[in-house]
Amino acid sequence: MPAVRVQQTLAINTWPHPHTQTRNTHTKHTHTHTLGPLEPCLFWNYVNPEERTSYHWKLRLFLFNIGCCLAVTYFFRRHNMFCETGVYTLFAFFEYPVVFSNMAFPMTAFWDFGSKDVIVATVPEDKRY
Repeated sequence: MPAVRVQQTLAINTWPHPHTQTRNTHTKHTHTHTLGPLEPCLFWNYVNPEERTSYHWKLRLFLFNIGCCLAVTYFFRRHNMFCETGVYTLFAFFEYPVVFSNMAFPMTAFWDFGSKDVIVATVPEDKRY
């Protein structure tokens, strides 16, 4: 299972980005913005009800985000190709759900951690002012 995870992560992170192709050179960029949330949806094992709730919300948010990204891409290309009235407004409208779903995805950690306490601490040191 870890080998599959590493292989998929490498495949996602080395996918060539179409906007960076100049002449015959390909620059590789990460696509973790869109495809990064796919890994928890595919590879995590959920055992308790809270983790299952988290999984279902992650899957919903991922699919919603992909749908909105497709709509954004469609309206942006349509705006650039045909300059139709109102198409840029639809493009801008669909950008907001993309941003909100990107922000909501990490918030599912509420169910992942459940009743666990997370403590962030630093080593005490002498302060010289």
